[in-house]
Amino acid sequence: MDAGGGYHRIVNRNSGKALDVANAGTANGSNVQQWAPGSTATTQQWRVEGLAGGYYRLTARHSGKVLNVAGGGTDNATNVDTWSWANVPQQQFQIVSIP
Repeated sequence: MDAGGGYHRIVNRNSGKALDVANAGTANGSNVQQWAPGSTATTQQWRVEGLAGGYYRLTARHSGKVLNVAGGGTDNATNVDTWSWANVPQQQFQIVSIP
């Protein structure tokens, strides 16, 4: 969903809830959760920027931090948080179309 100014709200197909930075955190390691969409919640607004190789960086409007897989983990249930951009693979995501 377009949130204006080049930012988007990312909403889960199953829950209808938006990707949200918990407690409006601005520090590295701030948790990311799903939350009921709020029309003006900048913690739910993400800039989607293309990178090389078909990957994207998602930057939170309120903090300027990017979506990050905590500790670069590769296991199921690894937490997702926000972190300063470091141009590392755990901060790069593909956007895949679903039928």
